[in-house]
Amino acid sequence: MITGMADDAIDYMTRMHQTDPSKPIFIKYAPGATHAPHHPTKEWVDKISAMKLFDGGYEKLREQIFANQKKLGVIPKDTQLGPWPSQMLSLGPAQRRREEAVHQASRGVRRLCRLQRL
Repeated sequence: MITGMADDAIDYMTRMHQTDPSKPIFIKYAPGATHAPHHPTKEWVDKISAMKLFDGGYEKLREQIFANQKKLGVIPKDTQLGPWPSQMLSLGPAQRRREEAVHQASRGVRRLCRLQRL
């Protein structure tokens, strides 16, 4: 569902830009505003599963992403990783899986943000 929403929004924005590139575009994109859990596509789940990103848990992935951002120069080398949010520490396994699904579903938002650079 999330991929379909992003596809529709991207299609709409592309058509509007082609019609009149000087005209600003407004679109309200609210994935997950109506329900949870979010449902990434099978292709996306298979891709992420093959990468084994979440095998060490979300905390480990968070540390890896942070280290990679430092290495790439996205964030300053002296930046410190903040403490894990206390509300996340109290989540059970099912709740954490749901939060990980939300993280995966944010891919559609990133695709829309890249499109804004037209």
